[in-house]
Amino acid sequence: MKTKLISMFLIVAILFSTSGCSNVSDDNVYQGEMKTEALKKLKNDLLVLNSNYENNPELQTRFKFKLWFRVLAIVVADVACTIYGNLPTGITASKSANDIMDDLEEKLNKAPSSSLKSNALDGLEIGSAGYIHNKVLIDMYEKYGESMDTLTTEQLLDLASNDVYNLTGEANLPLSKSDAVLLVDNVVSKMDLTKSISENIESLKTLTIDPELQSKLDICGTFIEGLQMVDDNDSTYFESANELIINSDLPTADKLELQDALSVGYASAKLWNTEVLEDYAE
Repeated sequence: MKTKLISMFLIVAILFSTSGCSNVSDDNVYQGEMKTEALKKLKNDLLVLNSNYENNPELQTRFKFKLWFRVLAIVVADVACTIYGNLPTGITASKSANDIMDDLEEKLNKAPSSSLKSNALDGLEIGSAGYIHNKVLIDMYEKYGESMDTLTTEQLLDLASNDVYNLTGEANLPLSKSDAVLLVDNVVSKMDLTKSISENIESLKTLTIDPELQSKLDICGTFIEGLQMVDDNDSTYFESANELIINSDLPTADKLELQDALSVGYASAKLWNTEVLEDYAE
């Protein structure tokens, strides 16, 4: 009799255990589906925001809308590395902007007075990902000047990581150095200034098979396309896009990740002196 009772208890315990695992699995699937839908909705909300700007010239504060799309294509590299990696990899990828400008300067026989704009920190929230992104690059250029062009990806990553740590107290390297270097090099190699933002985004999406990361990169690309319509001193579009993220149904961690990526994109657009690239677009 005792043996039968023990057997029954074991069966009941196994059934409860199996049921619990099933519920956890179902919950994970449900949460995954909810996140997928929330990402889709956020992208659609950004598309609506962009459409409002496109259809209302009074909202547009950049008058070189058709010319500037190639310039902002460079910003995609910063944002992609921030989404796929972290802030130091995004900062390191910014060297691609300077490399591209150097090539075009030689091609057009015309150089800007400086690679960086003088007001690249204006309007950025101190301590935000975008502020740190620009602050680190400005400090690096002040310290190393044109010798920045001679530094390897690994050397740039080391400098960026150290400076980010000094500003934030966070190591901010969830991936190994070798993986971080490979990520930056892969992203930079995918960039094509002759292509649109959406084309560059599609190219960069091939670097991952994770549909969630691909969706997040899509969202960043939609945001960067919207940035085309406002000038450096106009924060209204960035603030509106940020508000859409805050009000989305995404988990808090995903909201923060996207807010950091958009902050980096907004800041990067304010950072680089792009007169040469605008001439090239013409």
